[in-house]
Amino acid sequence: MDPSGSADRPMPSVGSAADDSPRERPRPRGRYRTLLALAIALWALVAAGTAVSLEFTHSGETAAGSTNAGEFLTHFQQTGSAATTTPAPLPAVLSASAAAPTVLGGASTRYLVNAGVAGDQGSDWTFTETVGIAINLEIELRFQVTYAVGAVTTTFAATAYVESQAAAPGATLTFTVYWDSGHATGVVLQSQLEVSQACPAVGTCP
Repeated sequence: MDPSGSADRPMPSVGSAADDSPRERPRPRGRYRTLLALAIALWALVAAGTAVSLEFTHSGETAAGSTNAGEFLTHFQQTGSAATTTPAPLPAVLSASAAAPTVLGGASTRYLVNAGVAGDQGSDWTFTETVGIAINLEIELRFQVTYAVGAVTTTFAATAYVESQAAAPGATLTFTVYWDSGHATGVVLQSQLEVSQACPAVGTCP
C-alpha cells in the first residue's frame, strides 16, 4: 500500500480484457480493389463493343425470306449473301417487269439487279434452285441495301422478276444476283434485305 493509503492497482496490459478502447477494424482493401478492377474491365468491354459496332463494313441481312402465300418456297431459296465487286464480263440485268420476267438459265448463272460497271463495289445474293421446282413459276425478288460513301448514307431498293425454266432442271442450280453501288471504292455496307415470293401466274404478281 502506498503512503496515501490507496491500494496498488495493476495497470491493464495491452490487448487484455480490461482494455476497452475502440480499435479500428482493418479495411477490406483487397475486395474494393477487385470490384474496382471489375468495373473498369466492364467499362472497357462496353466501350470496345461500341467502337466495333461503329466500324463494321458489312453486316448480315436485317431480314431475308421466301414466301408463297405464307408457304416457304421449298425449291428456290436464298442461301447466301456477301460484300463483293461486280464481275466481268457483266451479267445480264434482271427484268423489272412482272409482265416479262427473266427466264432462269438451264445452268448456274450470274445476273445483275441494276446496271453496273465491272470492278464496282457492291454485294450479291446467292439463290439455290433444286429439283422439284414447278416449271414456268414466276418469282418476285425484292432487294434493299443501305450503304454509305463518306458522310452520305443511301438506300437502294429494286424489285426483279424471274421465271423458272420450261423444262424442269435435273440437278441443283445456283443463281447469283449482284448489286452495283456505282462506286469503285469507299463503300460501307450497313444492311441489306431480300424477300422472295411466288406469283399466282406468269405476268401476275402481287
